[in-house]
Amino acid sequence: QANCTVCARNHFCPDSSSNSQQACAFGSVSEEGQTACDICGAGAFVNSSMGDAEAVCSECDAGHFCVNGSTSMEPCAAGTYVGHRGASECMACPEGTYSLVGASSCVPCEAGHSCTGGAKTACLPTTYAEVGWANCTVCPGGTFCAVTGTSVPEACAAGFWAAAGSSHCRACRSGTFSAEAWDNCTACASGWYSFDNATGCAPCPAGHFCPSGMPPVQCPVNSFSAGGEEACTACPEGEVSDCGASACMECAVGTVGNSTHGCIICVTGYYSTDGHADCTHCEAGRACPTTRESVACELGYTSGAGSTSCVPCPAGYACPYPDQPGAQVACTAGTFSAGVQANCTVCARNHFCPDSSSNSQQACAFGSVSEEGQTACDICGAGAFVNSSMGDAEAVCSECDAGHFCVNGSTSMEPCAAGTYVGHRGASECMACPEGTYSLVGASSCVPCEAGHSCTGGAKTACLPTTYAEVGWANCTVCPGGTFCAVTGTSVPEACAAGFWAAAGSSHCRACRSGTFSAEAWDNCTACASGWYSFDNATGCAPCPAGHFCPSGMPPVQCPVNSFSAGGEEACTACPEGEVSDCGASACMECAVGTVGNSTHGCIICVTGYYSTDGHADCTHCEAGRACPTTRESVACELGYTSGAGSTSCVPCPAGYACPYPDQPGAQVACTAGTFSAGVQANCTVC
Repeated sequence: QANCTVCARNHFCPDSSSNSQQACAFGSVSEEGQTACDICGAGAFVNSSMGDAEAVCSECDAGHFCVNGSTSMEPCAAGTYVGHRGASECMACPEGTYSLVGASSCVPCEAGHSCTGGAKTACLPTTYAEVGWANCTVCPGGTFCAVTGTSVPEACAAGFWAAAGSSHCRACRSGTFSAEAWDNCTACASGWYSFDNATGCAPCPAGHFCPSGMPPVQCPVNSFSAGGEEACTACPEGEVSDCGASACMECAVGTVGNSTHGCIICVTGYYSTDGHADCTHCEAGRACPTTRESVACELGYTSGAGSTSCVPCPAGYACPYPDQPGAQVACTAGTFSAGVQANCTVCARNHFCPDSSSNSQQACAFGSVSEEGQTACDICGAGAFVNSSMGDAEAVCSECDAGHFCVNGSTSMEPCAAGTYVGHRGASECMACPEGTYSLVGASSCVPCEAGHSCTGGAKTACLPTTYAEVGWANCTVCPGGTFCAVTGTSVPEACAAGFWAAAGSSHCRACRSGTFSAEAWDNCTACASGWYSFDNATGCAPCPAGHFCPSGMPPVQCPVNSFSAGGEEACTACPEGEVSDCGASACMECAVGTVGNSTHGCIICVTGYYSTDGHADCTHCEAGRACPTTRESVACELGYTSGAGSTSCVPCPAGYACPYPDQPGAQVACTAGTFSAGVQANCTVC
């Protein structure tokens, strides 16, 4: 180098022998020409790569700090903050606040949390905290803090209580109560009571006692309570009470008073109706079920003196005298006693009593009846039935209805089966329907078979396709030719339309093919006559048109070239020799003038030098002295002209010559002296 290079910005050259510049280390910078780099001070950082000419020391952002020589900003840790740029350290959050990482300010502690040392912690159950509190506080008495993070203690409902620092409320026990938000339960006053969870106490009801505020307990026998008591009071001498009494009472009926022992109950078989007199011995024909009453035995019952109950008269007997237990009378045949009867009962209608010891009547079995007082039932005969329930007094043997039958002992009419019938009442069997008729279940007559169905053995069956039946037919019949039966249950065969046909027993008609035809209801198609034709579905044939042929009655086809048809033909006729035709010709035509006919190739044009004037003869060679300019003509040469055989034109006679022979081109005669010819002359002209 001619001159030394100044060290670049953010590089350094440590001594005069430097042969290259060195990039400043991360966290340091330099200006041009420095021998050392400067470290960024506290509160600043360099975040560019080594040697980056644009690198500068930049202030740290709020919420971050930078120590000497920093290459990046460090975020403030959770629980600390810094609110300005260029900070070298972060500050701890005040009590009752907190922060997250990289905070530029601290946030007031949220409700339900404590914030100490800048950290936020949810309050545990039994404690709570409001917004901005440093510590959680124990929930006061009468409230509870059930969950983590409680911000407001919840008051206990009336009937419940909670000590300070509770996570739930406890129910007040029987004998105590509380109002809302109480930290303890209060005992009920004497003579008052409560149940669990009570919000107040109630006075103990009459006939009960409430020890220490507990729920009411009934007073025991021979004691009482007027209400509002912790204990029951014993009845005075000569009075008694039942359980739960609010007062004592005098001795009841059935007892006698005793000042020492209270009310004494009468012994069995004795009774008292006023509670004071001596007990009375129970009379015969009466019963004393308790010591408080004497009841007369009902009819059908008896009793002896001192009885506690009346004895029912046994089944099969009558007891007409209540005070004579031994005077039982046996029932006679046709009567019965189910017991407890003063007299025997006559057997009811449609019941029977088989012997004198009957203790009940028995219902007649289904299918049998009886009158009153019978010992057996009578079975209904054939043709009749009993349709009432067993023992129905209204039941009688009734004749079977028409269309039904009844065997001996029938309990109901049986309907005639399908295919059978009976036309009168009281039948014991049904008859089969005649052929060609049918019946449904319970028929009183057979119905003629419906059209489109067969009826054999009394059953109706729809005719299958290809068959039919009219009203009253026993069997279905195959549809005749020229008709069809397309559906099940056909009653009338349908005739095939003209142009169609059907064999016997068809379910549909078939179209006549080309070359055939049919009229309505034909069982086959008829071929068209020779020279006539038809298309598919034809109702008739038409004559084959001229210029066409109709093979085997098929639709017309044009006659080919060199053939013809005058009409009504099965084949075209070839043109005669010397005549031709185009496709579809109704006649041949002669060859044109200038041509000759050829049966194989048609009309052939004559070659040059030949001609034809009628189209039939062979081409003629053009004669000498004539010209054939076309194949259609032969023209004689005019005077002064000549031609040889096969010429297409006449040649003019040359000047100085005469040509007297048109058919001799070489016979030119030179003009003699004294004559001349200007050409095209038969003779020389005299001068």
